[in-house]
Amino acid sequence: MDCSMDGFFDYLAGRLDGCRGLNGLDGLAGEALEARRRELAAALAESSGLALLRSLGREAAPLPPPSARDVDAADGVSRVMLDFEYLPGLRGPVQVYSPRDEAALGAAERRVVVYCPGHDDRHESFHDEGWKPPFRENAADLARAGFVVAVPTFAGFSDMAVRRYKEPQLAGCYAIASRLYLYGISLAALRVFQVEAVRDALADRYPRASFGIYGMSGGGEVAAYAHALLPGFAATMVAGYASDYSNSIMAMEHCLCNYVIGAIAEVGELGSILALGAPRPLFVSNGLRDPIFPIDGARACYERLRSLYRSAGAEGALCLEEHDGAHEASYRFQRSWFERQLSSP
Repeated sequence: MDCSMDGFFDYLAGRLDGCRGLNGLDGLAGEALEARRRELAAALAESSGLALLRSLGREAAPLPPPSARDVDAADGVSRVMLDFEYLPGLRGPVQVYSPRDEAALGAAERRVVVYCPGHDDRHESFHDEGWKPPFRENAADLARAGFVVAVPTFAGFSDMAVRRYKEPQLAGCYAIASRLYLYGISLAALRVFQVEAVRDALADRYPRASFGIYGMSGGGEVAAYAHALLPGFAATMVAGYASDYSNSIMAMEHCLCNYVIGAIAEVGELGSILALGAPRPLFVSNGLRDPIFPIDGARACYERLRSLYRSAGAEGALCLEEHDGAHEASYRFQRSWFERQLSSP
């Protein structure tokens, strides 16, 4: 007798994948489709724990506004550190980059990008050493090009860890995600909650700004769920993440932060989840040789996404890049695409 669990997960995929999701909405359009997307977004916010975090935020005593510290100014870029308190006991820094030039700063304050970090270079083995992106770009480079760029430290990264955990190498994502599950909260939802708080604070600082969000790998997951659940962003770019879960996080070992409670049962595969953000512009970028978010799954995800955007009359708001690299960003269109999408309000 074969006692492996593979068959059970095949059964769950057939029985629960999007059983209440967007896949059955081919006949809906206009207001009916929009109402159903809002309903599914609310259900996903509930199952993932985002709704609970928002409730905790409303119940908490008023928290101090972020305090700002000028860190440095070099190579045409100013960097300010915001000390954030999201909830009681949940604190972390947000670095904000902007052009030093006064004329450039005036334009940059109208287009703000929240830049979501991933696991950085801890996964160099997933890169393709035979391919190099056309150029390297980071948050400071984007600011130098005429944007305000905010980079939050997410729960699980840097000092936002569980200090008393006994296994230091697991004290980040694993220790946090496993404990959060006991409260019905996904780590990805906590990071989306952070993004929402950062955007709201920056909206007070830059009241005329359009907001975009960018993320690569683990940051791409945060950007993807923010696109689905946070309508306050005008445009989203997801790099190195948008692949069907059945081909990526369900097919091999991934960090525990990738698993969002109830996501597939409430909405469906990632293409359906991303479609909750329609009709807002979305750019998806994947490497042809990515071993952990494979291109076949990326193409399946995009086809599902494109079909659902088409139902919303918004297929033209989608862009797809397939580059020659592995699990890495190409950066080729990052700057020019955000320049087009984040026009002055």
